[in-house]
Amino acid sequence: MKAVRVLLVLMLALTAMGNQAWAGTTGKISGVVLDAETREPLPGAVITMLGTAMGANTDLDGRYSIINVPVGTYTVQAKMMGYETQNITGIKSIMDLTTPVNFRLKSTIIEMEGTVVRGEKGIIQVRADVTSTTKTVSTKEIENMAGVRSYQDVVAGQSGAIETSGGGSGNTSGIHIRGGRSNEIAYFVDGLSTQDQVTGRSGANLNNNAIQEVMIITGGFNAEYGSAMSGVVNVVTKSGTAKLEGMMRIRTDAIFPKEQMLYNGYNGLEANLGGPVYGLKDFKFFLSGEIYRRQYADEWAAYEHTEQEFYSGQAKLTMDKRMFKATVGGFLSRIQYGSFYGRNYNADFKYNINGNFSRVQKSQQVQTTITHMLSKDIFYTANAAYFNTTTDMGVRKHNASGFAGWFSDYEFKLPYSQEWFKDPSSPFYTGDTLEGYRDFHQEAADSNPYGVDGFFFVGDYPTWSQRESRYALGRLDATSQATAVHQLKSGLEVKFNTVKFHSVGYPSSSIYDDSTGEVNYTYQPDNYTYYPFQGSFYVQDKMEFQGLVVNAGVRLDMLNAQAEHVADVKDLQNIKWVKTSMKYKVSPRLGISFPITEMTALRFSYGQFFQQPDLLYLYSNIVNAASGNLSSLGNPDLNAQQTAQFELGLQHQFSANLLANLTAYYKDIYHLLGIRNVVALPRSYYLYMDAEYGNVKGVEVQLDAQLTGWLTARASYVLSIARGSSSYVWEVYVTNYNQGSEDWLPKQDYYLEFDQRHNISASLSVGLEKGDGPKVFGIRPLEMLSANINTKAGSGYPYTKTDVDFKPLELNNSSRMPWTFSTDLRINRDFKFGRLSPGIFMEIDNLFNNQNVAAVYGATGQPEDNGRLAAGELDVYAIPVSRYYPNGQPNPLYSTKADLNRDDYVSAEEHYLAAVKAHDELQRNGLNSFPYEASRRIKVGLSLGF
Repeated sequence: MKAVRVLLVLMLALTAMGNQAWAGTTGKISGVVLDAETREPLPGAVITMLGTAMGANTDLDGRYSIINVPVGTYTVQAKMMGYETQNITGIKSIMDLTTPVNFRLKSTIIEMEGTVVRGEKGIIQVRADVTSTTKTVSTKEIENMAGVRSYQDVVAGQSGAIETSGGGSGNTSGIHIRGGRSNEIAYFVDGLSTQDQVTGRSGANLNNNAIQEVMIITGGFNAEYGSAMSGVVNVVTKSGTAKLEGMMRIRTDAIFPKEQMLYNGYNGLEANLGGPVYGLKDFKFFLSGEIYRRQYADEWAAYEHTEQEFYSGQAKLTMDKRMFKATVGGFLSRIQYGSFYGRNYNADFKYNINGNFSRVQKSQQVQTTITHMLSKDIFYTANAAYFNTTTDMGVRKHNASGFAGWFSDYEFKLPYSQEWFKDPSSPFYTGDTLEGYRDFHQEAADSNPYGVDGFFFVGDYPTWSQRESRYALGRLDATSQATAVHQLKSGLEVKFNTVKFHSVGYPSSSIYDDSTGEVNYTYQPDNYTYYPFQGSFYVQDKMEFQGLVVNAGVRLDMLNAQAEHVADVKDLQNIKWVKTSMKYKVSPRLGISFPITEMTALRFSYGQFFQQPDLLYLYSNIVNAASGNLSSLGNPDLNAQQTAQFELGLQHQFSANLLANLTAYYKDIYHLLGIRNVVALPRSYYLYMDAEYGNVKGVEVQLDAQLTGWLTARASYVLSIARGSSSYVWEVYVTNYNQGSEDWLPKQDYYLEFDQRHNISASLSVGLEKGDGPKVFGIRPLEMLSANINTKAGSGYPYTKTDVDFKPLELNNSSRMPWTFSTDLRINRDFKFGRLSPGIFMEIDNLFNNQNVAAVYGATGQPEDNGRLAAGELDVYAIPVSRYYPNGQPNPLYSTKADLNRDDYVSAEEHYLAAVKAHDELQRNGLNSFPYEASRRIKVGLSLGF
């Protein structure tokens, strides 16, 4: 009862003190100690986690619990006078979960060293305390996974998750969990959010060698998790160990000839180092870093401008005493790359690489964490952290092609003013300047090898932007194992955000000046800084009865946008501003698990999940509202988006080597963000609203098998149906634009662009330790060999049939693209020479070189035929072009490249032939940048560990 009182006092203190969300980074180990012969409980037995200061004593019923156990693998020891000591090895502590470890001790009158039991059952076991769909992946598993380069790849590879390259519209790229949008996933690193609050995407890129474990929750997450409607990704990074350890790994595809499609100029280096801080007792450190360069995106865009440069670094210093632990750490990362962009389905930058846009994204996090065990049953954790992510996008000023240098950021051309784009017909037009943008158009016939206008861009990509999202937070959590049944958790977090955005775009409209007779182009800069406040509080009880586990909790989320919104959205001539108020949402969560037998467990979960709209849509163009000259307007008074989810799951262990998981779920999605046309004065515009909805239902089946001691297999099948009124925020606007109207609205729900009806995956993994495998001439050639092969198949994503002008010819997303198939392989062979462990590995993506369609043209359903030629739209080019006008002035539509007989006259036939050739190349180059997913890719590498 004392522990309960302490927790209640802490909870009241937290409530008096005041995000969005936080996540656990530790697990719990519990069990029972019995006499091996009589099966009677053994009270007073000493339980120790070897190599740590953690432990417990059994109660009168022989039960014990050890809470606040860092993620990792341990040996747990049970010791009692008159009994053999027993050590169970390979026990994993998994974040937010309970790992059962039970002992059967044999009585003895002679003091013995004890017995060692291999306790690691791997994946083949029922987890009775899981009340949601949860997957955990360790660092060793990540390193051996085929097709995985980042923790985001780990997420995309889980059942219920898919990764798309843009969908039928090109606007839905990213990872989608159970039919949700890609920005409905919450990302955490060491328990703290790394979300880009502006876009809703992950704002951090970590190197894999810094990761200890990744937990992915795809449904039914507990009350401690907020601001997510589809899934939660929690990454725990490594800490130093009791001995000095390190690793270095290089990876490349540069051994392949540049002429072959296997080469994209990739070279990378990873390294980490960790261990005790010599001279400082109880201190440990861990350092890691990664850097790589990639010259080309893939074979569809083997241009210098598509290079990519990445680096990241992570550091952690830990002081770990018996009842007190403090950690200071952080990470930084940067990724920058140039783009290959097929714009409007009929033009691109292939012959104007220097004019295409590039992007730089940087992120940093610094945090300190204090964990204090008040007793063996209660502890609290205090956090203070700072996180910052920035993204710059524009046209590079210097070094527009090629690498900028290992740690040099791209420099961008800067717009001078609202006249940074100039009309060539204007007497003030200056063309290209040292730092200004070149005019952007398609009317330069001589800019491409075919000598025809209208297909390839000249000038600079007409967008420049700078975005910054940062926060400072304070957080306090308390956990108490109040009784053998109840584990109580409570916490509060306050987050102070800063959101900055500055952009300039292409002219949004033109206004005729009666007094001068000139046409003035209006530009739409957007420039704002806001300081939204977020807060949250939760309380949760995990009840572990015999035969029943219940996770019950409730959380409160708060958001104050700290801005003003337009009182009457239909009147922008006489604007009245109203200050936004604090938004509150209460989310009840309930998860129940019924361990029917040791081999079977049934679970059920229900929850209300809320997520704030991305801040981009709260503040966009607020500064332009008074001018009335805007295409869209942000809405700081938006309500939170909401998902109600039900989930029913069954785990059944057919044998010690075969485990099945069956999950059925249903999701109702309300107040989903969209956009609507508003008829207003002085002119109509589009306003962001919580106007969309959706529903998703599905079934997931997964089988895990331990075929031998070193061979495991996994297979999964997912059936999913995702319908709604909008696949992405801008869908109503885009559809209206394509139809040439302003009044189109969805009349009924339809299949969302990321609705993949069938998803099948299967993997086979080999993992041999030293001394395993057959002997050949006295040696074991296969020892320390690991390999993984992973095959995926998915039914086609939906798209909408249109005419060649993109006007829909059917209900949205009524047609389907072809199925996709892909197989990835990774093979690694380590060696052992004393403390050194060198290794060699090979990674092959798309092993069988399947040509998978990534996007199709709505007019034909084909990836390389937009239908324009068959529809006769190129007939407009069947006209002759003279080199000079009758007045002797040069004709800009003439090019010697199209004048095949060099007679200063492009005949109608020559002009049409040039247009067809240019058209054919564009079709091959790219709908939504690439018409196909990447072909076979091979990388090889060397590693060295100690």
